[in-house]
Amino acid sequence: MEIGSILELDIKRMFEPTQDKQIKFPFMEKDEWYLDFFNTGRSATESLLRHFTDKTIYMPSFMCSVVIDAVKRAGCQLKYYPINERLEADVDYLAKLDMKNAVLYVAQYFGKPLDEKFMKLINQARQDGAVILEDITMSLMSQKSSAFAFGDFVMGSIRKWEPIPDGAFIAAKKPLPLMPKQDAAYDYTLYYFAAQVMKHEYVRCPQSFNKQRFLDFSALGIESLFSDYTVRKMSDIAKRILLTRSTPPPPPPPGGDCPTGNNFMAFWRSYRKSSCRLSIRKECCRLVCSS
Repeated sequence: MEIGSILELDIKRMFEPTQDKQIKFPFMEKDEWYLDFFNTGRSATESLLRHFTDKTIYMPSFMCSVVIDAVKRAGCQLKYYPINERLEADVDYLAKLDMKNAVLYVAQYFGKPLDEKFMKLINQARQDGAVILEDITMSLMSQKSSAFAFGDFVMGSIRKWEPIPDGAFIAAKKPLPLMPKQDAAYDYTLYYFAAQVMKHEYVRCPQSFNKQRFLDFSALGIESLFSDYTVRKMSDIAKRILLTRSTPPPPPPPGGDCPTGNNFMAFWRSYRKSSCRLSIRKECCRLVCSS
């Protein structure tokens, strides 16, 4: 099994018909949401917080440094509140803070439910005037509940879950503020998309491809990602992929030989007739990362 941060992409998915008119996530099933899309989660966070530079951002002490840097680029005053080893907020510490002119940044850690005590504090902070920014990146496929997707703004990085080269969102139940973005196309998307497609071929037939080739393109993409902090749109490539729900790639034929030439055509015809070729309609509700 190949384990790594690059989610491989079967290029055939780009040819499939779209199943939805709008990109949606499990927490959005019952309610209407306003959505805006960005190239990365850091761009989404920075762009939104530019509207709250007069407020203090209270952020959990256990947080990705990329997000912290995004808050600083937005020009906000940043303070931290403690998180313990069980990934729980120090509610007693938070209760002493003045939330009248604050943004409370809440992270949903790995699907772990927020405890009742923290939820009561969040609700009180909102009543006192705080804006609640909820980061659900680590729990994106969770269902809506009273303790999930409750924020005034809900943010998530989609590319951690789906095989897309870029993609993140801000969601709210009221119209979103204007958040200008530049064009999506830049080196990162190109290099990372290439790496995803190449990795798909490598994983299917590792004996036929040089692994270092897709790793080289991935490295170029990551280098570009951390040298260009421009707030950008999500690419049309990512949108196209998110509007489809694809079947898993077919496994190599018995014996482990990679399908090439005439053997490939025979293999492909066999695959099209096999039970592996599930209805795309049935796959609409499949969560890509559930396996």
